Amino acid sequence: MVIKYGKYGKFLACPGYPDCKNAKPYIEIVDEPCPKCGAKVQIRKTKKRRNYYICENNPNNGCDYISWTKPGKGKK
Repeated sequence: MVIKYGKYGKFLACPGYPDCKNAKPYIEIVDEPCPKCGAKVQIRKTKKRRNYYICENNPNNGCDYISWTKPGKGKK
């Protein structure tokens, strides 16, 4: 898989296109852990391309952390 750039940003794709049409989303991760549960925090984009930060356990494993600002040490 290689990182490619498309209309909506980065994504992972098979380098052998058109023989292989496999593609997956590219997930960016922040260095700081989630302030609530300690899991990894992902960077996602809204429809208007504004970044927001969300816990990888949201909503499946019960963590409800989501924020417009990047989590940092000592921030809650």
